[in-house]
Amino acid sequence: MTAREKVAPHLLRYLENLPAGQAFSVTIEPYTPSRTHPQNNLYWKWMGELAEHTGYTPDELHTHCKQQFLPQRIITIQGKQYQVAESTTRLNKQEFSDYMLRIEKLAAEMGMALTQPAEIQ
Repeated sequence: MTAREKVAPHLLRYLENLPAGQAFSVTIEPYTPSRTHPQNNLYWKWMGELAEHTGYTPDELHTHCKQQFLPQRIITIQGKQYQVAESTTRLNKQEFSDYMLRIEKLAAEMGMALTQPAEIQ
């Protein structure tokens, strides 16, 4: 049974149960896998290594790297606008990989060699 054959009955049942008289929008786009747990684990290991080298905390470096390497957006809270970096949790596997390459380059510019995935067992 194909993925389409597995999903189609559930999707049809869901659509049939939507409230009548209400408009809905449906978007179908190619699937892009989100970042992986090993990627995330390596990321936080790198934040720890950078913290040891710089004296900042892993969370401070996480905030700095997001601001430096990820797109910014404007949010409004109680009428006041703030510029914030995109969340790393919203990055797909490729975007997170690109983000980590930027961090690895930053570390190299500081004379650091970060742990590589093959070194973690």
